[in-house]
Amino acid sequence: MNGYKLSTKQGNSESTGCWIVMQIVCFFGLLFLLSLLGMHLYFIITNWTTWEYLKRWKIWYLKAHKGERSPFDLGVIRNITEVFCHKNYPMDWVIIGLNTQPNTQTISDELSMCL
Repeated sequence: MNGYKLSTKQGNSESTGCWIVMQIVCFFGLLFLLSLLGMHLYFIITNWTTWEYLKRWKIWYLKAHKGERSPFDLGVIRNITEVFCHKNYPMDWVIIGLNTQPNTQTISDELSMCL
């Protein structure tokens, strides 16, 4: 094995150094994955897409909308159910500026679709 032996003996500097490097790499990998998960959970809760969040000043339908909240934000629970409780029929798209009838479906109806 090219002269490398894994040993449990104390004082073996080669295996100790390899173990420390492996722990550091795993730590930074886990830190990256947790930050990626946190950012996507934020996007789900606030109903942003990555593109809308990063380029909102360039997107025509977001230029007129001022503020940090997404114009498509339906609240935390409804945003989560929109993502994780996918309906079998096409979603109703919210179009900014049009007077449409409010959605009469309640949150409990949406949660019952998940079960």
